[in-house]
Amino acid sequence: MSKPSILIDCERYHPQTLRLWATMRAVEDVEGSYFKVVGFVPEKPGDVIPQQSAFITGVRFFLASATTAVGSAARVSIIERLFVFLLQPAYAPFHRHYKGWRQTMNAKCVEYCADDRATKKLRTLCQRYRTLFPESVDEDPS
Repeated sequence: MSKPSILIDCERYHPQTLRLWATMRAVEDVEGSYFKVVGFVPEKPGDVIPQQSAFITGVRFFLASATTAVGSAARVSIIERLFVFLLQPAYAPFHRHYKGWRQTMNAKCVEYCADDRATKKLRTLCQRYRTLFPESVDEDPS
């Protein structure tokens, strides 16, 4: 007898929800049903953080939202939320490991801070990123 399953299209969910569903494999409950999660790229052996594909999906979500945002205030708000997302401690190994990523993000920070539309919060978040993950940091040996 097969268990009933619910297929979830994870591409429609917020990044935090993506991470939550990505951690579920086949979780049985009292009734014996389970969720089968679809829509995720399998995690690769070389990944430096758990659920790295969900992290990357989250970043893409913010960037796509910023690109399609109407008005500079909405765009700045989304970029602020992106940096709050990026600065979560769980993602630090990713920032330290990928030199090209750090260089790109540091360049973007300089660009955002030079923009007259940048808020104090965005400038503070960018400065925090640049302090924690300077371009010159050697890559993680792992």
